[in-house]
Amino acid sequence: MKLVCKDCGTVDEPKTVARGSMAVEIVLWLLFIVPGLIYSIWRLGSKHDACRACGSEKLLPVHTPAGRTLAEGAGYTAEVIKPSAGAVSAGRALGRLVGRLKR
Repeated sequence: MKLVCKDCGTVDEPKTVARGSMAVEIVLWLLFIVPGLIYSIWRLGSKHDACRACGSEKLLPVHTPAGRTLAEGAGYTAEVIKPSAGAVSAGRALGRLVGRLKR
């Protein structure tokens, strides 16, 4: 799902990042087993989505009113996906079938 960043206006898929430092985690594992385990569990539990451009956590879905306003201000236009010819004909056939059943 595309999100818009409130800080930089980027519209993109978010990246998942964990708080803390990998270097600190490695040092804690090498020196002390228990603090390393606790720190690793904390880092895994603190994962969150962030902007790919600036790393901000302030993201809004593009399909919300505030997100749409921000995205349009940044020059983003929503992609329109047209249904395939097969999907259109299947929908028409299903509609005719339902229409006949309702009579």
